[in-house]
Amino acid sequence: MADPLLHFTRSSKFQKQKIVCLHGGGSSSWMWKPVTSLLPQYHCIAVDLPQHGRSKAIGSFTMPFAAEKVAELIDYLSPDEPVHLADLSEGAQVVVQMLASHTRVIKSAFISRALLPVPGAGIFASKWAARWAFHLAVKPFKNWDYWIRLNMKYAAGIPEQYFAHFNQDFQNITKDAFANLMAANQRFRLPEGLQKTRYLCLSFAGVRSTAPCRLLRHC
Repeated sequence: MADPLLHFTRSSKFQKQKIVCLHGGGSSSWMWKPVTSLLPQYHCIAVDLPQHGRSKAIGSFTMPFAAEKVAELIDYLSPDEPVHLADLSEGAQVVVQMLASHTRVIKSAFISRALLPVPGAGIFASKWAARWAFHLAVKPFKNWDYWIRLNMKYAAGIPEQYFAHFNQDFQNITKDAFANLMAANQRFRLPEGLQKTRYLCLSFAGVRSTAPCRLLRHC
């Protein structure tokens, strides 16, 4: 049996122009609420990627698999028209993968902080090492709200009002999901076929997750 469609939420669904929003690693679709609420002129669709949020039981996360599942969801929600894509971090990597392999569903792409391998972090390309890191860096802190708040504020730049959402995602991440996400990040390379892409793309680095609203409100 095929995997089900990815979970999604949407706003202004009667608008013609669609924006599909992909979150960063370890998060889920809630992170796009501050952005989509400012874009009533668009039909905004915020997706939970595989092994995230309410899609946590779907597949094992890899960039090609995530790209395939997002394209499948777009085919379902917008079968006759391509969509705009907005993203952050791991979601941006998924979009880069889609630009090489699923161009038929894309009208344009906003690429924000697509991560390429970090020097010295290549060890986490091994799922064994990533599982070991889970026991050191995630599991001991799951019941420590103070540490979770510090991580949310200083590592992710997320306001306190979203603590419940952030904490829920932190509680839900499993050793297997963590290992898959870390390995996918560190193994990611620009995919074959990307050089043939001929779409309107805008790429940013070092910007907060609310940046797409400032761009898209003027498209």
